[in-house]
Amino acid sequence: MRLLRPTLLAVSLASLIGISACGGSGNQQPQLSTIPDLTVVAGRAIPALKLRALDIDSTLLKYSTPEFPLETQKGLAQLNIPARSLLEFVGLSVGPVTGVISGTPKAPGKHQITISVTDSDGASDTKTFNIEVLGESLSLSFEAVQEAGVTNRILQITAGDTARGGTVAYCIQTSTETPKSDDPCFKTDAAGGRTAKVTIRDGEKVVPYYLFTKDANGNVLSSAVPSAGLKPLVMIETSVGSFVVELESEKTKITTENFLEYVNAGFFNNTVFHRIVSTFVVQGGGFTYNAANTPQYSAQAGQRAPIVLEKPKASGLSNTKGTIAMARTDQPDSATSQFFINMVDNSASLDTNESSDPVRPGYAVFGRVIPPTGGLLNDLPPAVIALSATPVSGSLSGAGTVVAGGENSVPVNAPPFIISARRIN
Repeated sequence: MRLLRPTLLAVSLASLIGISACGGSGNQQPQLSTIPDLTVVAGRAIPALKLRALDIDSTLLKYSTPEFPLETQKGLAQLNIPARSLLEFVGLSVGPVTGVISGTPKAPGKHQITISVTDSDGASDTKTFNIEVLGESLSLSFEAVQEAGVTNRILQITAGDTARGGTVAYCIQTSTETPKSDDPCFKTDAAGGRTAKVTIRDGEKVVPYYLFTKDANGNVLSSAVPSAGLKPLVMIETSVGSFVVELESEKTKITTENFLEYVNAGFFNNTVFHRIVSTFVVQGGGFTYNAANTPQYSAQAGQRAPIVLEKPKASGLSNTKGTIAMARTDQPDSATSQFFINMVDNSASLDTNESSDPVRPGYAVFGRVIPPTGGLLNDLPPAVIALSATPVSGSLSGAGTVVAGGENSVPVNAPPFIISARRIN
């Protein structure tokens, strides 16, 4: 089977915007007090913000945002926000009378908000401020460490950068019970509070972990759902090392369930990586190898029926470096067991859709390889890098024989193989 080469929290957030009209006349320019920029951690209450409109002689108020130019005119005591405002995009809403902002912030990034007031003479004042939404979550990294001749496989759990949101200490634990502010679980970043290491032992499962943070005032904040270990994790042990993949069970349910069926059945054990192109993909999951046979490559027994293609355009998952996706034939709904790891960003060539390529509408991405400890999100772990360094020559025919020329993607000697693939959470 071939392919053609051509990233939660639900804690409520509230802030009070109070608008007060301070005596004035139409002869004076209305004036809004300065609005400070805000840094908001997703799911965390933001500091109280009180907006004052001075020297305004009318109850006319206009509110607008650059991204959504729709404006609303309300009485000063009836502050409201347009239906398609940027605040709504960020995940917030505002009470029409009280001015209380509430909701669960989303859309991480920096967003610009503009507020303006206009008096009866048409004179106005405008202030712009930024809201930066930080994601308070736990990320995973993986490493295999040799100690006294024994290989220890370790997941490192790391809290996101929440320091700018007021965090002074972190607590990463398996219990959902919110710790008290003086709980010894809380540690500063300097004391290693932002990380936790979990050894993956044979037969044991990695349980979900929860992140709790504490601000300078001793307020304990938490997530409502597991912050790490929620998505399916599969450890793939190969002849050149181990790596872990995190699967997108919500965005690509069909593909993930299919992959896990193969994992649970032990199908991938002893299968090989038969296609290796260091500047493109590393592909396996369909063949076994026997040097004494002709042909040397044989299809692994126990293959399941093909599955429906979950297109990148629909799932929002792209064939970027470090992602794992399904191989298939020229027919969209033909993927079975073979998967590949994107060694580089292949989104331009593998995220195609019907409008640009009716025959090959993309390849289904269903997860990503967990990066090495200390690495960035899309960094490849040592085992995957070792796979890609395998010497190759020739290409694999449909009959399982190696033919000269072509892509030059088949291992020269015995190919690297999967010792075992098992779910670890």
